[in-house]
Amino acid sequence: MRDHYDFSDAVKNPFAGKLNKEGYTVIVHYGPQDIAEMDGSARYEPTPDEAAAFEEYRANKKAQ
Repeated sequence: MRDHYDFSDAVKNPFAGKLNKEGYTVIVHYGPQDIAEMDGSARYEPTPDEAAAFEEYRANKKAQ
């Protein structure tokens, strides 16, 4: 089990500074089975809190 948590060969993330400067990024990796099940009809509707946070983020980016 210790082999799964051994970070002795870890390297520092070269993009960490950019993430801290520009915000956070989320990458979702889909497998072939997930893609096969997608039909394109589902739409994501953000909650009011998410929409407000996005608008605040967009306004801050324009101000820079």
